[in-house]
Amino acid sequence: MKKLTLLMFLYLSFVPFSAKAFNQRALVKIRALSFKQNILATTSIADHDFTTTDLRGRGLRGADLREADLIEANLRWANLFQANLTGTDLTKANLRDSNLIKTNFTRANLTGAFLSGANLFNANLNTTILKGTWLIGTNLKNTKFINANLENADLTGADLTGANLFQANLTDAKLSKADLTKANLTRADLTGADLSGTDLRGALLTITDLSGSSITASPKKPALITIMTPEQKEYALGSGAICD
Repeated sequence: MKKLTLLMFLYLSFVPFSAKAFNQRALVKIRALSFKQNILATTSIADHDFTTTDLRGRGLRGADLREADLIEANLRWANLFQANLTGTDLTKANLRDSNLIKTNFTRANLTGAFLSGANLFNANLNTTILKGTWLIGTNLKNTKFINANLENADLTGADLTGANLFQANLTDAKLSKADLTKANLTRADLTGADLSGTDLRGALLTITDLSGSSITASPKKPALITIMTPEQKEYALGSGAICD
């Protein structure tokens, strides 16, 4: 058994993964082995089924995981730096404390996923589904959430400095004590969101729906807000915007 495992490891170390060449039977054999860190780095494993797979601490830097199934997969402490997870299903996946810097999650499904403590600096989550996702204390600096669905997501204490949340759905989201300094919330929906103690200084709030949010309902822990300048409005809506 040890000899077979060694041979498989050597094969995987020198022969690149090919999504077309792998059949389900081969995938099952690979799952049975202990993945060596970085064995999947810079490889294409798109459109494969890794549901409930244990990938804790694995090196997946630059990996091609487009359209893959990672439902309830355990990716805690994994290195997914600049990985491509476009259209990937990560429903209820565990991504706590993982490296997701510059990772592409466009159109991915992260419903109910756990990303607390993860580093998503400059990541791309445009049009991503993040309903009920846990993002507590997560680094989301300069992260892109354009048209993303963050309904009922928990972003308590998250760092969203400079994040782009243009037209994002943040209905009933928890943003208590989050840092949204200089974030773009133009046309975002914050209906019913918890903004107690949230730092919104310098944030763009043009045509932002704050109906029923706690932005004024919590006098003890009010959000910190600054009024936008005409230049900020023009930046948010384009040069043709009316800035009054």
